[in-house]
Amino acid sequence: MARPEHINMQGSNREAGKGNLYLQYPDTLGSMEMGDHHYMIFDSFRSGFFQGHESNHQPNLTVALYIPPGALKTQYTSKYETLEGGEGVISGLQKQQKTNNLFNRAAGGQQADEGDVVSQIFAASKKIDLQDKDNRASIQQGGAFMMAKMLEEKSSFGRQGMVGAGVATNPYMTVFFKGPGDYRSHSFSFDFIARNEPESVQINKIVNALTRRMLPSKFNSSGHSYFLKYPDQFRINFYINGESRHRNKMFFIKRSVLTSLSVDYAGQGIPVFFKDVGQPFNIKLDLNFQELTLLTREDIGNSK
Repeated sequence: MARPEHINMQGSNREAGKGNLYLQYPDTLGSMEMGDHHYMIFDSFRSGFFQGHESNHQPNLTVALYIPPGALKTQYTSKYETLEGGEGVISGLQKQQKTNNLFNRAAGGQQADEGDVVSQIFAASKKIDLQDKDNRASIQQGGAFMMAKMLEEKSSFGRQGMVGAGVATNPYMTVFFKGPGDYRSHSFSFDFIARNEPESVQINKIVNALTRRMLPSKFNSSGHSYFLKYPDQFRINFYINGESRHRNKMFFIKRSVLTSLSVDYAGQGIPVFFKDVGQPFNIKLDLNFQELTLLTREDIGNSK
């Protein structure tokens, strides 16, 4: 199937070499008159030696499809945990910040590098003035917490006494940032209804091409291969009004791998086939992708 001119000029597949396989559904994709002017493009790349790094190869497959319902959503998460007894330690460090060079620089709007941060934190821990009453109070607070916690956990008499007095250990809870959330995943569900036999054949080609690229290959062509090559990576872009300048206006998806593919060749629940060639009439396809790298704030606004 020849790729339409509007996608040829504006789609991400323009970077592909001669070996790139191009597939699309439906035929009218990108047509403003037919209402198919919003679409998405999946580019497949052969993985490099390190799976977690973006492949620099040219795409070997470009699949252009309509944007299905529920596709334009994503999620951002961060991991936080609570720490018992941390409040006294943190308050002491906050007091120390006032005289610490690292935090003075931060207050002045200067950016410290990572090595400087680590060295200054160690320096700060060594310079805590034990003669300072605020620091002594913080340490005493932490020590009192440890004593109360041991009394509660190790001594039944201590627990009984606390119950009788109607008191409980103050946990001095502190919330701290543990890191970004898990790798984002994105799911897309397509409901393909072929209007004729050639369209059914085209849909089958799309399913088979995506399936091939989500599976590993043998390291060599022999019958028994002790190693497997990594599956392909995918680049996913949304195109609004069929224009590259409207690409990924909502959010962008980082380089991903296809973790699962589910296909139902009897999409309506009842098997229906074209008479002459036996091609299925309705195919449902579910795709689940997972990004290869974690997000940071520097990624937001970057539509690479």
